[in-house]
Amino acid sequence: MFFQTYGQDIQQLSEPLADKAGLLPELLQKSRAVSTAKKYESAFARFYRWTLGNSLGSEDALPARALTVAMYLASLIQNSNSCNSVISALYAIKWFHEINGLQSQTDSKLVTNIFESGKRIIAKQTVKK
Repeated sequence: MFFQTYGQDIQQLSEPLADKAGLLPELLQKSRAVSTAKKYESAFARFYRWTLGNSLGSEDALPARALTVAMYLASLIQNSNSCNSVISALYAIKWFHEINGLQSQTDSKLVTNIFESGKRIIAKQTVKK
């Protein structure tokens, strides 16, 4: 995806610089700790599979629309006992958009309100003995 986003810019570079552009995706991967990057990769892969499993195309995962992200978070909220999966999903989607030079819809009012709602709902769930 990185080269789809920046391909035209890279083509305009001199050949020595254009050859070095191949290093950028690897450096971007290292913008987070290895453990964080792995967690985000796993969380984004779940989001990607969810889009395909719900009859959406791969283009609906990256770049994702606000409604798609909100619907995914809502499905996690309904099926989760922990805020961690919802938090990881949001930040993974955001990071994958950022490192690929895409506008992330994770900051939209729709997504942020669903996210905040989910944290409240999951935090209030109690386990009865």
